[in-house]
Amino acid sequence: MGRKMTFALAFCNRGFMPGELIYGAREDMIKAVTDAGYDYIAMDAELTRYGGIETRDEGLMYAKWLKDVCFQ
Repeated sequence: MGRKMTFALAFCNRGFMPGELIYGAREDMIKAVTDAGYDYIAMDAELTRYGGIETRDEGLMYAKWLKDVCFQ
């Protein structure tokens, strides 16, 4: 049997939605992915406000994190 598929999860907000909703979205998506039998990677929630990507700089931080994790 092959390796289990792993999803890279990104949680984004454009700023006009309540940021607190990101916390619930993180929990819901992680549960959905793991309940379906897959693995996931996600940037630590503490690295950005509300644990989501909202600004260009946060997007660049996520891109760097993803590159570092995937291409160690």
